[in-house]
Amino acid sequence: FRSRRDEAEAPIAACTSLRARQVMAAMRSIAIVSMACVVPLAQATTFETPLGTQVPVNELTEVQFAWSLKFNTTLQYLLEDPSGARTTCTLSAELLSCPVTLTAVGDAPVKLYEAEPGSASLTKLDQFTLRAYTQPAVANVAPLSVPLPGGAKIELTFASALGPGLDGLKARFVHRKTGSYKDTKVSFKDKTYLKVTGRSPTFLDVAATAGDVLDVLVALNGRSFKATGLTATLVAKDKVKIGFLYPSAPDDFGWTFQHNLARLELEKRFFGQVETISQNWIEEWGPNECDFCHEEPGWNASKKMGMWNDEPNDLFGTHRSAMVIKKWVEEEDVKLIVAASFYYHWDTYHMAVKYPNVAFVHVGGWLTRTNMAQIFPKIYQARYLSGIAMGWYIKKHNLPKKVGFLSAFSLGETVRAVNALKLGLEMVDPEIDIYLTWMLTWHDDRKEDLGARRLIRYYGAEGIAQHTDSLIPQLAARDEGKFGTGYNTDMLLTFGDTVLTSPIMNWAGEYEKIVQQVLDGDVNVETTLWNGFDQGAVRLSDLSPLVPSEAKLQIAEEQAKLERGEDTIFCKPNMYDNRGRLRNGPTNPAVNPVPWEVDHLKPGTTCLTDPVVNQVCQEYKGFECVENWLLAGIHDTCDPTPRMPNGIQSPLLAKGVCFLGYMDLPDKCPKGEYLKVVGCTKARPGNYVRDEKEYPCELGYYAPTEGLEHCLPCPAGQIANVTGAIECMGCTPGTYANTAALSECAPCAKGLFTDAYNATQCDFCPEATYSSREGLGMCTSCPTAMTTQNIASSNQSACVCSLGTYSKNSISCPASSS
Repeated sequence: FRSRRDEAEAPIAACTSLRARQVMAAMRSIAIVSMACVVPLAQATTFETPLGTQVPVNELTEVQFAWSLKFNTTLQYLLEDPSGARTTCTLSAELLSCPVTLTAVGDAPVKLYEAEPGSASLTKLDQFTLRAYTQPAVANVAPLSVPLPGGAKIELTFASALGPGLDGLKARFVHRKTGSYKDTKVSFKDKTYLKVTGRSPTFLDVAATAGDVLDVLVALNGRSFKATGLTATLVAKDKVKIGFLYPSAPDDFGWTFQHNLARLELEKRFFGQVETISQNWIEEWGPNECDFCHEEPGWNASKKMGMWNDEPNDLFGTHRSAMVIKKWVEEEDVKLIVAASFYYHWDTYHMAVKYPNVAFVHVGGWLTRTNMAQIFPKIYQARYLSGIAMGWYIKKHNLPKKVGFLSAFSLGETVRAVNALKLGLEMVDPEIDIYLTWMLTWHDDRKEDLGARRLIRYYGAEGIAQHTDSLIPQLAARDEGKFGTGYNTDMLLTFGDTVLTSPIMNWAGEYEKIVQQVLDGDVNVETTLWNGFDQGAVRLSDLSPLVPSEAKLQIAEEQAKLERGEDTIFCKPNMYDNRGRLRNGPTNPAVNPVPWEVDHLKPGTTCLTDPVVNQVCQEYKGFECVENWLLAGIHDTCDPTPRMPNGIQSPLLAKGVCFLGYMDLPDKCPKGEYLKVVGCTKARPGNYVRDEKEYPCELGYYAPTEGLEHCLPCPAGQIANVTGAIECMGCTPGTYANTAALSECAPCAKGLFTDAYNATQCDFCPEATYSSREGLGMCTSCPTAMTTQNIASSNQSACVCSLGTYSKNSISCPASSS
């Protein structure tokens, strides 16, 4: 291996295999180049198979070659046909174009040479086989009318069989009025090689109207088009309306965001053919709201407030999704409905019974019928790869071997996800454990933030993975100085490099198959789509620069296997669950209610079968799927387990307090309690609670006890002159507080006084007294034999001689003798 990027360029370019060069280019990002790909520079002029090997007989045709290296414009290139005649090739846009005319139908070997200009010496580069064909007439095109928006299934029937080996077949539709044309790929319908099928192109983007004529041409090699003499007519067609039911809103930048991207992508792919609508926040839990369900077969009014017969007894659903579906079908003529949350499962199924001429798609369940499909990609495959990234990060940084996982509910999709993450971690280090919290919600910023911080602070999780819908767990991990892996969208783009990667599902690609079927007029969509990397249904987002190079290589290797359809994730020998039961032993002693788990292993292997991995649950106890199993090393309880015989007790929590397993947190803390990482906590004395946050009492207010929703105003005569007061202080003599909720006692004005504590007002100084300063607790008496003419005197000058007395020096008045 070499590790210098500048040394990597030449050997990469010299790789003769296109696949090898692609792998090398990927490896270049980590500056590692395989020396097995190096060839001598003298042999470095290499190229790929011609871009199309079929040519019409007796017609001059350009054969193009894509080269591995930049073309040498100083050299001359020549193509030799079977007769020995040579033609000079031309260079354009890094493609080599060589004209050739073949005079006989069938295979024809041709040779490619290079030479110095003017030199008679030729160097043979390689030899290829071209196939010359005679294009038979097209006998029929169907249908004769095609919709303006395009997308109709078309079929061309040839007068005679074409035979195998042709590729790149295309049909061309030429708008007779404007001369504009559109090409579309077609392929053989069956092995008779008489019929080809494809999809009609759209003519909405040209000046075309219903009734316009299209001339039909065909090219067996995708380039040499010939007229068929047949035509088709453009017709108008109404759009098919598709409705999407969402459990949250696209601004979650997670689950619903990704489904909404798929909705928009479908509008793009089927431009002019579909119209989509959506509704956010269709609540799953709560009292029954359906006002017509009691009229439907399968409804049981005696169960709770009413529910479907096949609905789990412990579920408590609103059935609001059934209400939306009824409105859409009957009032808005929706023809395809996508229910994008697990707990819409039973409503969707029974509405499919009610509306047999409408197609339904449910995400994540198991119930299907003639007009209802189930879809859920094998996201566990990407989850497994993300575990490799997390494992290597922990290993390279010598971190504690603990990962936190937030999961919504205990369902088949969530259980296989966390199990796959554990198996990915074990590819790096089997001792890395997962600490798991079930959130009992798909999307709740408040609970997701709390759950992530609890796993980090109390259980030492170094990284956070999630099977919930929002960004919040990754934000919490970053703020706590940890790393994580996201879900549904590339969360690295939002929070930066601390998000190592994110498993993502390609919903548009999965929905596309169903949409096309409905556009073709067929609502019988019953199927279960459970596709993975090999079908392009899942992917792993970009890797953070923090992901070690060892992880990148291992992920690339494992992903390549998955893309080839080689899924060996659940094949690890001796997989024990966290209750100590062997899951892939020959007799499988672990009992699971899923009926088909009797045949739990692929013959001759330790690999669990797809139904076992899928863990589709048909029996629930409360929110939990009965007997869903978690691998050893996944801790969803603090109780003793085979892996943790003494149980789990965080040293930072009171004895018996456990934050693993189901989150026990009310949707809103009781009055007077605020939300801390440990949970709802009573406000401390001197504080109050607003919106689940604790605040100190403001000036003039106090909180004498814990758990107050509001602080109390200090009564008149008392004050609180600091924030966070536990008690009020009384006003001292000479001051007063005449109203409640004051932070300062006011001083008595001149001429006034109060000698009381907790005074609410001041009194007037009586006659013969005065107060010349503010804030006095008593008035000053006038000199002997002097008095004041009024009360509330504010200075000594108000003192005058009493009746019958006089003053010589204005200081005192002698006593009167008469």
